Amino acid sequence: MEGIWFRLGFLNGAAVSSGASGGLALFWRRSWDIHVIESDFNKILVRFGGNGNTGDWVGCFTYAPPRRDARMVFWRDLCATMGSFTDPWIVMGDLNSVLSPDDKSGGRPVSRSEGQGLREFMFNLGAVDLESGSVLFTWTNGKDLDRLIRERLDRVVVSSSWLFLFKKVGVRNLPIHFSDHGAITLDTHMERENVVTPFRYLDAWSRDPDRRRVIEEAWREAIGGFHSFIPCQKLSFTAKALKVWNANVFGHCQTKIKALEKLLCEVQKRPPSNENAKDGRYLSLKAWDSLCKPKSCGGLGFRRAEDINFCLLAKFGWTLASKQTCLWKSILLDRYYHETAFGDSVLPSNASPVAKSIWATKDFIVKNSVWLIGREAKVKIGNHQWSGFDGDLIDSGFNPSGRFSLKSAYWALNNSRFEYKDDVCKRIWKTRIHERLKLFLWRLAQDVLPFGSKLASIFGPNIGRCMLCGLGEMDVVSHFVSGCDVTRSLWFSSLWGLRIQRFNLVGSREVVSLLLEPRFLNDCGGKILNEFFLYGAILYHKLWNVRNDIFHNKGVLSLAEVRKAIDLSFAEHKPLLNVGWDIESNQRGICAVRWGLPRPARMRCYVDFASARDDGAVAAVSYDVAGDIFVAVASKVRVHSVLQGELEAVRFGLNMAALLEVDVGTFFSDN
Repeated sequence: MEGIWFRLGFLNGAAVSSGASGGLALFWRRSWDIHVIESDFNKILVRFGGNGNTGDWVGCFTYAPPRRDARMVFWRDLCATMGSFTDPWIVMGDLNSVLSPDDKSGGRPVSRSEGQGLREFMFNLGAVDLESGSVLFTWTNGKDLDRLIRERLDRVVVSSSWLFLFKKVGVRNLPIHFSDHGAITLDTHMERENVVTPFRYLDAWSRDPDRRRVIEEAWREAIGGFHSFIPCQKLSFTAKALKVWNANVFGHCQTKIKALEKLLCEVQKRPPSNENAKDGRYLSLKAWDSLCKPKSCGGLGFRRAEDINFCLLAKFGWTLASKQTCLWKSILLDRYYHETAFGDSVLPSNASPVAKSIWATKDFIVKNSVWLIGREAKVKIGNHQWSGFDGDLIDSGFNPSGRFSLKSAYWALNNSRFEYKDDVCKRIWKTRIHERLKLFLWRLAQDVLPFGSKLASIFGPNIGRCMLCGLGEMDVVSHFVSGCDVTRSLWFSSLWGLRIQRFNLVGSREVVSLLLEPRFLNDCGGKILNEFFLYGAILYHKLWNVRNDIFHNKGVLSLAEVRKAIDLSFAEHKPLLNVGWDIESNQRGICAVRWGLPRPARMRCYVDFASARDDGAVAAVSYDVAGDIFVAVASKVRVHSVLQGELEAVRFGLNMAALLEVDVGTFFSDN
């Protein structure tokens, strides 16, 4: 532990380890006068040396036992220990006690005996519980809504004399991020006056190669006066230049962090509700189960890990049920069932977790299997149902070939979830446009774009103004797609001269349906329909990017620039769209447009540079005509700037191509 507190910037510390289950640790900086009195697995007791304003006081940093019987003994002993001190004292840490029903949400009701030990400790010593004005609960079990439990377990309890020493003390509970507990902070001067902080050079600036230019330009300012006056003025100019440069490059990081923490505290203060959980409006814009569906069903084609795990186990179960032979199957047969079939076998209670997991797939295999009746098999046909494995298992009903596969098992497992087909999303993914545009249209059709109306349904009633035209409370989908003056102007100035407001588009799904199937163009050929769909996708995608730039970066809207960007992007995409259309019209079958592939018989090579302190590395990856990786190599380099590193990466790629004697048509770099 000593190495840990040194790396964190602390001079001294005390630690108590209880093996693999963890322990307690207390670290302090050089300026603190702290002496350890005693320590054990549940507490570290220290004495804080006083200064000119305060005297000595005692601090007890605690992890109370989680078991109730042990916790009662702990509080009785701690009451005797803290009562023996005449100095002021505090007890801070995970006290593992709930004092009232307000300190708990979910689970079983709070009983009086649950916080009896801490309650008697505070009553006997006249202690005060310092409450926090931020997040109420400091612990959560992290379960789903129906099993979610939240409690206030971490506290700061002080004596009345300690509270008299620090009159401006305050406690702040931090939001729960990665652990099941939220950190608590004790500030002895919470109500301090606002002061102007002095200029400080941030270490992050040293990692940016542009900071040298800022310092040199500020230092070259012509200043007259005494020799002792000139350096002071140059330092002042440099500090001002670095402040401006920091705001433009790094932004107001601390302000953003505080705003995000405040938002997280507000969210965690709210009680969870069934309405939020059912509608998927609590913290996410789209439920994960909805994404884990095929694209034809409105999802993104992801597969749930638990379902894949179940299908992998079902493959083992299929092996046990079928006539395949292998060593591990023989071991399980001899151990758990000898004469009965797999479907009729019952595992003992002391079976291994692996065997229990495999047997859990038994009903699923029986349901999706084909049976052969006869061959001296004893079949029970009562109530028109055949029981278990009374026939001979001859085939798998997962797919027509009769073979077990993970893909067919996954579809059979999720058959009920995949019944509904989303024709709009299915047609989006089958179009011949760029994948980025497809994903944007999918988000638009599924109403997962973070408009003000969407965020207001989660965080509050404030919808916000439209970022394009400035109308108040109009950051909604219907206004964006057809009601905004900017959208109307762009559609009317397009090749189609469309008055988009006449279509009465209310939802995002309606506008995607209009792009896919414009009824006013029914008499036109498929080429015109595809161009209209492409233009509409580019128009709304560009408008969304402009809207985000105005919202996040305080950008300025230029209608002419937006129109120019849309026309330029449409001109870039249109030739590839026409190529795909011409090929399909001249040949039978489906011909996919291969976006981004090089010209025939030529490769493409991606190069990049990465750095860590003074060391760097370059890498190059080449793809063949089919889009498969041909070669991937990397090497260490030492450079003086990021630009030099990117150029070294390009040179590394050229040398690799020359060494392998391959024809690389295009080199791609992110700089």
